[in-house]
Amino acid sequence: IFKDEVNQSDQMVPSAGSMSHEELRQAVVAMMLRKDSIQDQNTKLEGMLQHEMETSSTLRAEIEELKIQYAVKNEKE
Repeated sequence: IFKDEVNQSDQMVPSAGSMSHEELRQAVVAMMLRKDSIQDQNTKLEGMLQHEMETSSTLRAEIEELKIQYAVKNEKE
């Protein structure tokens, strides 16, 4: 899918030779803004991933503790 998006965007962008200096400047600024936006999104996603990994780790530890408690309880019965 990403490869198709790149190919489509290549077809929509005029070649550098046919663009004026101002158009090139605007294109560079637009790309820089897009890069910043994607970096911000990536940072947020990394934070969310870290949170989910911590939650998952906590839940796994709780499950292991419950398994131990269940085994001890069954041994006593």
